[in-house]
Amino acid sequence: LSHISNPAELWTPYGIRSLSKSDLFYNHPNAPGDDPYWRSPIWMPIQYLILDALHYYSKYLPVGHKQKAECLRLYRTLRMNLIRNVILKEYIRVGTLWEHYNDSDGTGMRGRHFTGWSSLIVNIIYELYDE
Repeated sequence: LSHISNPAELWTPYGIRSLSKSDLFYNHPNAPGDDPYWRSPIWMPIQYLILDALHYYSKYLPVGHKQKAECLRLYRTLRMNLIRNVILKEYIRVGTLWEHYNDSDGTGMRGRHFTGWSSLIVNIIYELYDE
């Protein structure tokens, strides 16, 4: 929990980075002329899996467990950050979902009109994780 909630590592106001800022390969090109692909952006499958786990542990950790409240807080904050960025900012701005989102400013990147895994935002809005 401390790693995913740390802005110096994975946390952003737009979602969780795919690679920690402290990693040697963070934001480095995949190959000459090829922008970083899996090396910093916010990808919806990662967000969905993290939200699913936070949702689960916020419900099923024993009452009084020291991390139960933190799981719930992170779940609620991450979920709202994603909805704000993906729908209220980017979808309204350009009318589309993107393949992934920039970890610095939340701007949609690559794969315009990408309704593959980015469509998981609908499940996130409706809190569908156990389906």
